Amino acid sequence: MPVLLNTYSKGTSWRETQITAEQVRTTLKGIEKGPKKIQEMLEELILQGKENGSLK
Repeated sequence: MPVLLNTYSKGTSWRETQITAEQVRTTLKGIEKGPKKIQEMLEELILQGKENGSLK
C-alpha cells in the first residue's frame, strides 16, 4: 500500500512529486467501503505526513 510505503520511507516519493494530502485522500476514496479502523489509521498517516512536511 503506497501510504504505508511513503510513511516508512519518510515521504520521499510524496515530497519528490509534491503530492498533497487531498490527492492521497482522493486515491483512497474506495477504502470508504472498508473497515472503519483502517480508514482511521490511514487518515492518521496522512496527518502525520502533513505534520512532518512529506505532504503538502
